Order: sequence, then structure tokens, then C-alpha cells
Amino acid sequence: VAYMKSGQIYYVSKAIGGVSWSAPLDISNVAGYNTQQYPIIVADSSGNLHAAWFGTDAAYTNFQVKYAKRAAGGSTWTGWTNIQAIPQAPQEWPSLAVDALDNVYAVWEGSDTVSPTRNIKLSKYSGGSWSSWINLSSGTGHQAYANLRWAPYRNNDGYLNVVWTDNTGGSSLVRFYGDPATPMSHGFPTQLETFDRADNCTVGNGWSELESLATLCIATNKLSYTKAGEPNYGFI
Repeated sequence: VAYMKSGQIYYVSKAIGGVSWSAPLDISNVAGYNTQQYPIIVADSSGNLHAAWFGTDAAYTNFQVKYAKRAAGGSTWTGWTNIQAIPQAPQEWPSLAVDALDNVYAVWEGSDTVSPTRNIKLSKYSGGSWSSWINLSSGTGHQAYANLRWAPYRNNDGYLNVVWTDNTGGSSLVRFYGDPATPMSHGFPTQLETFDRADNCTVGNGWSELESLATLCIATNKLSYTKAGEPNYGFI
């Protein structure tokens, strides 16, 4: 488990069937910058742990997305590194997922020198380094709260799904991206679904999971959302 305490990111663990937790370990340790927050942690098939969060540091006064790793069976974490820092603007709210080939993907929200709008960015960790970021979204309004998932119930060669909130026009949608046809390489070329805006409602913190080959479940903190031509969907 990774969590925030006093502006740093801590990790504790407990063996399956165990009764006690390990002593808290500061895995961020960004000395003098108690701004580290919103951690997420995932494991790959070998048992390596991957953690991400955002915070400032001596080099960047804007929030940047940071990453650390613990080898399977180990007790120590690597020092943190910034995932493709973009110093001109804050980069925040990361989400991580590991595909079936043990590639680690990160998505987060942030603007850049080309796009002043906060869009969803993506980078891939493979072979010990992170790829150059790309803008996964291209919205004209704030794109936020991306959640990234691998769908293990689908024999999909490692496809990933991501949902996020689109605040274009002062309202919101949930956008769902994936790639149903070709193996993942980098990015999410196919937009599978966009849920229509509902008047006077907003969508936040979307979450997706493929329950079976044919069933996609999306949960949000909105009371209801609609899709054209289909019944209203209620809060999950």
C-alpha cells in the first residue's frame, strides 16, 4: 500500500495471511519538498512494484509526475525520477497499469508548450526508461481524472483501457479509449465510447473494467449518465 503522509509518499506491506504490516518506508524522500501526493502502485507479473505520484522538487517548481520501483522480493526502492518532466506547466493525477507483456503505462493530466489546455498524457516504461510523452486527448477544455486499466478478463494480448473526464464546454463526458484490433504498442488509437452530456450534471473519477468479453462496466461519481439511443445509466 502506498499513501501520503506529511507531504511524502510511504509504503507498507503485509504478507498474504499475515496479521501485521511492515514499518512505513518513505519511498519518495524528496528532501525539503513536502508536496508529494496522490500515489498509485501496481505490480507486474514478476512481482516488481511500480509507484507513481506527483510533487515538486529542487529542479521543478511545477508539479511533475514521479516514479519509483521495487524489485520483486526486495526491501528497498529505487530513487525517484520524473516521468518525462514538462517544466512549463503542472503535471498531475497519474494512473498506472501493466499490460500482459509487463510494459508499464502512465497517464496523467497536464498542459505543455504546444497545448495550453490540460490534456491527458501517456508514457510507456519498457527496458528501464520512459518513452517520450504523447497527448492521448486533444480536448479544447480541461481533460481530467484519467484512470488506466488492463482488462484481464478479456483475451486481448494486453490491451489497456482508459477513461477520463472531458470538461469541454463547461460540462463533462466520460471518454473511453482502447484498441480492440491490434496489439498495444504505444497509445490508444481507437475511441470506443463517448457518453453523452447530461444537463446540469458532471462526471468525475471515471473507472472502467471489462467484466467479460462483451460487458464493459464504467463507474463514475455522477448520479447518472446517458448514451444516445440507450436507457439512462445509474450510479454504480
